Order: sequence, then C-alpha cells, then structure tokens
Amino acid sequence: MNWALSTSHLALEDFTALAGRVSTASSRQKAGTPVLGATASRIDNFLKAGAIHLNLDAADISYKDFSGAHAKATLVFQGSTIRLSQLSAEQGAGTLALKAILIRLPQSDANPLSLESHFEGVDLPGLFRSFDDFGLKGIGARNLEGRMSADIKLTGLLTDKARIVPNSLKGMIDFSIRDGQLVDWEPMEKIQQTVLKKRDLSEVQFGTLQNSLDIDSTRMTLHRMEIRSTAFTLFAEGTYDLKKGADMSLQVPLSNLKARAGDIPPESRGNDSKAGLSVHLRAKTDQDGNLKITWDPFRKALKKKKP
Repeated sequence: MNWALSTSHLALEDFTALAGRVSTASSRQKAGTPVLGATASRIDNFLKAGAIHLNLDAADISYKDFSGAHAKATLVFQGSTIRLSQLSAEQGAGTLALKAILIRLPQSDANPLSLESHFEGVDLPGLFRSFDDFGLKGIGARNLEGRMSADIKLTGLLTDKARIVPNSLKGMIDFSIRDGQLVDWEPMEKIQQTVLKKRDLSEVQFGTLQNSLDIDSTRMTLHRMEIRSTAFTLFAEGTYDLKKGADMSLQVPLSNLKARAGDIPPESRGNDSKAGLSVHLRAKTDQDGNLKITWDPFRKALKKKKP
C-alpha cells in the first residue's frame, strides 16, 4: 500500500502509539458473519505481512516544545519494523534531517531504536529550549547563544510510550557551534573567582567550537576542545554524567593574564594546538550537586574512572 498524505500541521505526539507492543493475537471470524470475518482476517493479515509506504508533507510539525516547518518524510511500515527513510524540516534559520529504524518486539516494553541525524545552522538556545535542556542541569537555553551544526548517531531502547529507556543510549555527536556566547554560566563565574579575577565573564563570546561527544548510558565524554573567546583561552575535556554531574579538566594558558582588546573572539587554532605554560583546574560536581573549581596539577579529572 502506497500513501501520499499532506497536512497543514502534524503533531508528532499523535504517533507515539506506533511504538506500542506488537499484537500476536490472530483475528477470529465471528459466528454467523463468515464474509465479514474473512474480510477482517485478510485485512489483519495484510497489515501484519504486507508493507505500507507513506510519503508525508506537512507545512509545520511539532513535538512537545519543538517546532519545525516544511517537513517532508518517507516511512515504511513492514511487520514489526518502522523505518523512517528520511525526515527533513526547517527549524528557524536552520535545517535538520533524520533517519531512524524502530523494531517493535512482541510482549516487550523496550524496543530497539537506531537513528542518524544532521543539524545545520540550528538556533542553539531554541534547540535546548525545545528539548527541555536535554536533561542537563548545569547549562540550558538561558545560558546560550549561537548556531549549531551536528552529526548524530545513536542507538537505544524505546518504551511503548515512545520514551527512551533510562541508561540505554549509546553513540556519538560531532558538533560545531558558531557565533557562540555564554551568558551568566556558573562555571565561568567559578573560573573568574579562581584564576581570572579581573575579567568580566558574565557574557563571553566564542570563536568556532568544534568537537565530539561519546555517549554511553548517562555519561557523555568530551574530548579535548579548544575554547577561544573575547575573555580567555582554555582547553576542556572530561565527562558529564546526567546523574553525577561534571568532572572536567580545564587547562588555562598563562597567556590569559594579558588583557585582550576588542569584542571579536580570536580565531580557533584547533583542539590539538599547543597551549604553552598553563595551570590545570578541575571542575567537579560535589555530593550536594554544587560545581567546585579546584587546582588540579596532576590532572586527576582525566584519570580513568568506572562508569
């Protein structure tokens, strides 16, 4: 069966039932209505053994607080598998593309999901706001400005209510942020108190930020990333756990002691560039949920820890 559907608005919440369990019960013909029973059985068998190809065109789409425009999607429903061959939409001045496969398992509340996505020039605070800051407690839409491009590859498990099973996500995110800015971010205030005591770090503009994140269960690992801004240069790497918080190593070159002129951040030299003589700090969330900045000359933040 091939369908082509168009709509002025598509609320993706209406499709959460598709993640539900696959029924294994066979249809039965009702006594006294053999023709209707046989027809119902044939339709049921077609839906189980056949394939439905759906081309969808929506003027705008929404999912919770996320919204997009000019959405086009191609889906295939075959047996217990739902394949999203492509979904494209505009989000503000940016675009996004998504591919995904969901396998619904009989009598199971955890269905395997794999997805690939590409964001291009998406409004960063708008993205965080749409997805409730992705569950991050230390940073959110209120602290961010800029546009992000990213390639995302993730696998996980989805409940029959279309929610991610806790601790099931694995994958990676390659991202680039341009015209970035941090506003009233607590770690910047902590760094100011520890090292850069004469700098105003309430609003910091950055050069292009590029890096990758490895995701394993609730833990995200950030590889060494150069951060060049109007106020300072530093290199950051470490982990952020959705349950335990941050444990990051911060390398702060002593060249930061020189005052910087101008409102335009210097161009990035690369994540592998040399930092010169530096001090090392550790940004770690304590047991009370507070972020602490301490001296870390032996770089304990980078020691391998058990997940």
